[in-house]
Amino acid sequence: FSELWSGIENCQFTGTFPNRMNMKKDMTDANSLEQDVKSLIQDMARPLVPDWGLVKVVDDPNKTGGGIIVSITPACSSAARIVAHIENGVGVDLIFGEGSVYEVPVNRRYYSNLSCLEEVRMLCTAVIDGDFEETVWVKGETVVQSIGKIKIGDKTVPSYWRELFTNPFLKKERKHFKYTSYHGE
Repeated sequence: FSELWSGIENCQFTGTFPNRMNMKKDMTDANSLEQDVKSLIQDMARPLVPDWGLVKVVDDPNKTGGGIIVSITPACSSAARIVAHIENGVGVDLIFGEGSVYEVPVNRRYYSNLSCLEEVRMLCTAVIDGDFEETVWVKGETVVQSIGKIKIGDKTVPSYWRELFTNPFLKKERKHFKYTSYHGE
């Protein structure tokens, strides 16, 4: 897990930065984001536990200002793991499978016109239903690049990141995963 986070810290950001003037207004609505997303994921996982998954909630050890990590680890090895890093006033970083990252900021929409919470629900539901696949590149045990694809209706929601600097002496290995539903279907 720590290898995954260290890889994400050095990833290439391809989006745009939010307008800081609008961010202050949105922070008031986001003060309970950690609790709201935690409750949402726990509610989504409730029917899955204990037969199809395990839910874990921890404080984020890498954040001095707070933040929590909520994860769902599926019992079925062919289903994708869900990790949500939540930080009030900022948003939610969703990590699916081996390392596909979907950023859901409080004050901006990348994947739909839904609210932050509903966008998290939409993405997590698709992963739980098995509508997710990814290709990752690893060096040693560390994911250094990922391309994820979530199918929602007739739309594909992509995600891409890569480390800018990696050890040139380690060979990069490509792995493709087509995940199944948490129900094993």
